[in-house]
Amino acid sequence: MTVGQNSRRLKMICNIPQIEAWTSHLISRAEEAREIGLLAKNDKLAILSAVVFSPDSIDKTLLELAQPNSPLREIRGLEKPHGWVKRGDLFDDAAKWVLDKYSNLDGIELFCEAGYSKQGDKVLESRQHILFGDTPFLNWKLSEASPEKIAETLRFGRSWRLLGVIADMSNDCTFADSEIKRFSFICDAFDGDSILVVGLNCRSMGPDWCDN
Repeated sequence: MTVGQNSRRLKMICNIPQIEAWTSHLISRAEEAREIGLLAKNDKLAILSAVVFSPDSIDKTLLELAQPNSPLREIRGLEKPHGWVKRGDLFDDAAKWVLDKYSNLDGIELFCEAGYSKQGDKVLESRQHILFGDTPFLNWKLSEASPEKIAETLRFGRSWRLLGVIADMSNDCTFADSEIKRFSFICDAFDGDSILVVGLNCRSMGPDWCDN
């Protein structure tokens, strides 16, 4: 990675504003994740570690004025395009960051809600997933995944929300095990154009959490 590339990525991730709009959004999504079993009741959000991916053009001041459910297009002051236009999002950069942080650790896996898909859907059956009760979760071992696969998985899991978790599944754990260690919680930001990532149970992966 060149210096220029690294500088660009440093600008694209930042701590969320510690204001009610952002913290409430995060807490609300975490409660929804508990309802479907992605998070355990005793999983605690390390809210000060929460980061969001945003374009270079959105500085700290603009971020504090933005709502977490506002599309990036609106924050940038762009008009809504006429007709169908491919949705622009930041999932490619987010996927690279997730792999940078976790893929060198054994047994770490990504799980996320399967969007609008339900058990038995043909499209879902063609994608890697598990069942937790009757609820399907998309799933990848991060040591075996590419950035493209992670970005694709996050996009498929996006509906009116996005809920995901990164967990340690070593020692032959299954997702139903009560003792599995969840490292991070993932949810939607900017109306699904980006993601928000927060450490769990005081785990923030060290002082370089926001470094790249």
